Amino acid sequence: MNPSAYRSGQAGGSLDFVAVDVETANRNRGSVCAFGLVVVRDGIMIEHHSWLGRPPGRLDWFDPFNIGIHGIHPEDVARQPGFADRLTQAMKVIGDLPVVAHYAAFDIGAIRDGCDADGLVWPNLTYGCTVVLSRRELDLLSYQLPIVAAELGITLEHHHDAGADASAAAQILIALARRRNASTFTDLLAGLRVTSGSVTADRWAGCHRMPDIASRVLPHASPDADPAHPLCGQVMVFTGGLSTMRREDAWTRVALLGATPAKNIS
Repeated sequence: MNPSAYRSGQAGGSLDFVAVDVETANRNRGSVCAFGLVVVRDGIMIEHHSWLGRPPGRLDWFDPFNIGIHGIHPEDVARQPGFADRLTQAMKVIGDLPVVAHYAAFDIGAIRDGCDADGLVWPNLTYGCTVVLSRRELDLLSYQLPIVAAELGITLEHHHDAGADASAAAQILIALARRRNASTFTDLLAGLRVTSGSVTADRWAGCHRMPDIASRVLPHASPDADPAHPLCGQVMVFTGGLSTMRREDAWTRVALLGATPAKNIS
């Protein structure tokens, strides 16, 4: 699979968005010291940007813990543009396209907090989160970026490099769109029953899964099941990830055998 070369081939729109990742200098989420952006047009990654920058205002200091994660040191950003200039550059790249990030609550929150530290107005953004989307489509034990990327056949060689992480997030969304046969960003979110997040000058809303009542209804044990079957009359709970089927399908199968599916161990 080469998700970076996916084209929907459908009428009525194209898969256009910008994947974003930020790295931070210290425990304050707004201490942005690196931006990674990947522009996707019609399902093709066409631009890659990776910039270092000085963290905003009072947040311009580095913690050894963060340095150990991403390898960026104070001297690496000392002569780089500050947060305000890097954000201006980023917004020129983004334009009116939707934004995608892995754990978007962190990345978008970091941009908001960075703006607060520098006394800037929040930018206008519409965004989606590949963690939220992956939780709808994939059944995994963890939805960390390397694990989701590996599940979808995506190579991530330099985790916590902003450019590499943005590229992985872009490829994840492209791969999910392929799996769902979605031709646009909006189609993908609608198909997975996920609301987009948004940021304006004075408010924000997160990217969330919409309630899916049907997937939460447990089937009843079949009265026509073979009473001699070893599962008949048992209570069945599935824990962890299922590699070959959805959890709802597993519930249905054991119910047909006379078992009663349950969500939790009592």
